[in-house]
Amino acid sequence: MIPAEFIYSKNPELILSHLMLRLHKDGPVKQEDLEALSYLKHFHSEFFAKEERKLMYLLGLFYKVDEPDDLLTFSYSIFSKAIEKETGQKFTPVQASIRKRILKNRYFSFSAPTSAGKSFLFRDLIKDQANDIVIVVPSRALIAEYILAIREIVGDRKDILILQFIDNVNKKRTSRKIFVVTPERASDIFKSPEQYSPSLFLLDEAQISEEKIRGVSFDAFVRRAGRIFPNSKKVFAHPFISNPEAQLNKHNYHESADSMAYQQNTVGKIFLGYDCKKIYSSVFLHLLRMDTY
Repeated sequence: MIPAEFIYSKNPELILSHLMLRLHKDGPVKQEDLEALSYLKHFHSEFFAKEERKLMYLLGLFYKVDEPDDLLTFSYSIFSKAIEKETGQKFTPVQASIRKRILKNRYFSFSAPTSAGKSFLFRDLIKDQANDIVIVVPSRALIAEYILAIREIVGDRKDILILQFIDNVNKKRTSRKIFVVTPERASDIFKSPEQYSPSLFLLDEAQISEEKIRGVSFDAFVRRAGRIFPNSKKVFAHPFISNPEAQLNKHNYHESADSMAYQQNTVGKIFLGYDCKKIYSSVFLHLLRMDTY
């Protein structure tokens, strides 16, 4: 269906009913379904509001729901409570799956849409680590974003040091360190590896390995980290790609390794298009009319 069919539909109830049935059967794996829901929410808001609570269950957004009020939502609430009992958080099914695979394996590479909530999951993982953590991000902007988020997690704890460079400072008063660095700075950990005890390497936006120049230094860092700190976990996070296992194959990480490409979306998008020729001709005609006064 084209957007106009959703916008001007005289029977949005039937459209939404079909969408909800598909979400229940297949999950939110088709972007066009989320796009359709966005149009229905925007242009048929009063009707949509009546079913929105049920949709939160179907989308797996359990942190946004209250108590169930029918058989369908009750069945989903059982799933939600099972996740909360295991993880201690109201994670989505995707977040719970990622967390389980990270804890189970030494190497895990995954891809997920930006709406998968991996940032919230990473915060939970960072909080639970007992030793040093190395977070590798491709840009300084992401460094600032991560540091702000980690400070919220750590709170007033003075024994956890958050650094945007590799340095073994304040040894006596620090129980562990969290490094948030670019691949170029991350390699400094190999100068004196005996001074650090990282339990987790979190490599966010790992698609940087495909870049011609920076990808070389990123891959070199990953291989050295695997050789020098073999017992620490290495987690590769990508935006949506179809082959996250390529990261493991490239570095020959096969023992205690897993990968997964998650298709589930939770955010729909509305697209706006326009015809430049029609706009310009409309403006031109308007100017001609003004000249006649």
